[in-house]
Amino acid sequence: MIAVDTSALMAILLGEPDERQLRAKLETSNRPLISAGTILELQIVTAGKRVARAWRDVEILLEGYRVVIHPFDERQLRIAREAAVTYGKGRHKAGLNFGDCFAYALAKSEALPLLCTGNDFIHTDLKLA
Repeated sequence: MIAVDTSALMAILLGEPDERQLRAKLETSNRPLISAGTILELQIVTAGKRVARAWRDVEILLEGYRVVIHPFDERQLRIAREAAVTYGKGRHKAGLNFGDCFAYALAKSEALPLLCTGNDFIHTDLKLA
């Protein structure tokens, strides 16, 4: 199992250079999880891209890889709050934003590696997929 961040799904949708590796990791993962909060961030990001059918493409991607939406609960809230204080923008090299804290909390609470792109999560204590 893995936790999935917005950055990984956007890289796939936008056909970025690491698309193939990300797809392979989703394909081989047993029941990948995504935070309900990350779903909200993903919808906001895709709406900002103003791409026709963007959200439908996200739904197809999630269904195709059997990604399970995991509820954001009180335990994850505590973890996300701590992540914001410890690794948040302006506080730490990781510079996690609001949306990143949802993915961080899910990965941390479920002890899962996080599927992501970029240089933010590598500066946290998470294992990456």
